[in-house]
Amino acid sequence: MIIRPYRYADESKVISLVEEVYRNHIDPDFSHEGRRYWLDDLYDGGLQLSLHHSDILLAEIEGEIVGVFRLQMHHRVTMLYVKTSMQRRGIGKMLLEEGIKIAKENGVKKINLISSMYAVPFYHYCGFKRVGQVYDEYGIVSQNMMMKLEAER
Repeated sequence: MIIRPYRYADESKVISLVEEVYRNHIDPDFSHEGRRYWLDDLYDGGLQLSLHHSDILLAEIEGEIVGVFRLQMHHRVTMLYVKTSMQRRGIGKMLLEEGIKIAKENGVKKINLISSMYAVPFYHYCGFKRVGQVYDEYGIVSQNMMMKLEAER
């Protein structure tokens, strides 16, 4: 497996991966309104993989994209998806660790994210703490999370 930067030519494959993971794991936690809002956002370019103020990394195995990670402004995880059939193999953790390296290189002291309920245990395992209560916005149940970063020695 390799971790590499995103290229514009990857966009359709990445959107397909995000859609597959969404339908298998995240969709069940959303209301009808939440599903409509999230899918409209995906197809209308809300999740467009703009490189503007983002670090986007892909996990690739034998030419197949199996994971995607996006860190915005060096401190906010806005995307971490691993193909359903490839989950629980350390791919998400490797992508997250690479993102944490980028954040540290840029002097970031903490990383924030908004997690689906499906992913909360994963982020907790990786060292993130819950911030505040679970909330429902637009029919999307979410949890804010944060990780304080220690300086490299």
